Amino acid sequence: MAQLTHNAERAAPSGSTVLARWNAERQQQRNAVQAPARRPATRMVRRSFDAAAVGNLTASFSGEQVSLNEDLERTLRIMVGRSRQLYKNNDYVKKFMRMAQNAIVGPNGFTLSVPCLRADGSIDEADKAICEKAFAKWSKRGVCDVTGRLSWIQLQRLIVLMCARDGEAIVRRVRDRSINAFGYALQLIDPVLLDYSYRADFPDGRRIRMGVEINTWGRPIAYHFLQDVESAWGGHRIRVPAEEVWHIFIQEEPSQLRGVPWIHTAMRRLNDLGGYEQAAVIAARVGASNMGFYIPPDGSSDDASGLADQAIQSQDADGNETIDLVKDATPGTFEQLPPGYDFKKFDPDYPHQNFDMFVKAMLRGVSSGTGADYPTLANDLEGVNYSSIRSGKLETQDEWMCLQGMFREGLHDPLWPEWLDCGFLSGQLTPLPVSKYDKFNVAIFQGRRWPWVDPYKDMQAVELELRHGITSFSAVMRERGRDPEATWRELEKDLERTTKLRKQLAEMQPKQPPPASPAGGSASGDPKKESVDE
Repeated sequence: MAQLTHNAERAAPSGSTVLARWNAERQQQRNAVQAPARRPATRMVRRSFDAAAVGNLTASFSGEQVSLNEDLERTLRIMVGRSRQLYKNNDYVKKFMRMAQNAIVGPNGFTLSVPCLRADGSIDEADKAICEKAFAKWSKRGVCDVTGRLSWIQLQRLIVLMCARDGEAIVRRVRDRSINAFGYALQLIDPVLLDYSYRADFPDGRRIRMGVEINTWGRPIAYHFLQDVESAWGGHRIRVPAEEVWHIFIQEEPSQLRGVPWIHTAMRRLNDLGGYEQAAVIAARVGASNMGFYIPPDGSSDDASGLADQAIQSQDADGNETIDLVKDATPGTFEQLPPGYDFKKFDPDYPHQNFDMFVKAMLRGVSSGTGADYPTLANDLEGVNYSSIRSGKLETQDEWMCLQGMFREGLHDPLWPEWLDCGFLSGQLTPLPVSKYDKFNVAIFQGRRWPWVDPYKDMQAVELELRHGITSFSAVMRERGRDPEATWRELEKDLERTTKLRKQLAEMQPKQPPPASPAGGSASGDPKKESVDE
């Protein structure tokens, strides 16, 4: 039998066999993707996170993911306006702003120390004194501020206020030899002038959002300011390069361009609390007054003009004339009723017994949102003991120290190199040599610190740490906001002066005469001496 020269399996179907096999494999893959394996019908499917549950109870709990900049474009103007309104009229907001200024800046501001080192590692006291004295001269009122109205401490306190109230502070550095002896000053710009509504896109990738111009990397390259506050709703803008501006605010997202008021989470609570207190006060005043309703006798007419101090003629809906009874609510007043009339007292029952508890609960939420300790913010030391107030103070002080670090990095650290450059150019640092610039560019700004709740016990703990070598005298001084080198220098001067004064006092004391000798003997009482004299 002759052998077949063809493959019967390949010749049987019409078309390409390879193509048909490839189509069959692709169809199997599609079926596997489109028809995943189903779970058994008896298994109950339930969400693993309650925070992602959707229902009637979570209808107002939006889970939309929106960038912070988009939210700020829509709401920042309103938030800043409400924050300023609360700052004007709300006592607790006013207290929080003062707390922030006093805690971050304090009465003396950030202290400056310039530890200029010699080649042997010792501090050059002469160069250190020249730098610090020149900066103190620049810090005086009328020098550091372009308006001439602020000193360096006042300027720092105003920057803190702007950050807390408006969410941000904008500082422009001005270099002009005619402005002061250093040719360098700072200008504070109202954040409202940074146009909230200015938005633009450019072909090269630059964008403008809320008045801040950024490049493709999101780095600010310019700021667009309105000319004045009166033209905040429109007007001519001024473009200022970012190299001239320090924009200080708390960064909450990597791409965030504008700051948020520090009290934004507590605004509604504070506004509601203010309305509640106002209504409670009005109700208490009404309750303390002689208020009520006159009830006429049965079957009498509605004419009550005989009772009224002032009768107002009016007409009802049917056109009939009526007389409205008007009486003044005067506290401590008793009046005689006409025959047959009765009086029904109106008592709103205020102040209510739960008023204090409600206000405390609201202020606890406010203190949590602002980061301030409740006893200080609410002036409530009723239930405070040593342990609770110490714990609260330590936590709040950590909060303030974190904010101090943010201000030091955003304002003080970049300020010193620029001020040093202008100091050399203006000749205010003579006779320091410019060639040793790195020697002087070592400024340290130290924020204020706070006394302990129980100083005696805390000093005992510090003494134990020093005795066992856990800490150093310099570290303890820094914790209290002091410059160690300045403290050592003061101690050396005090010891030197004390030694000199003691020596002078000793010389001023009258000399005591020698003791009188006994009869027939010498004052020395030496018998050998007496025999020699004889």
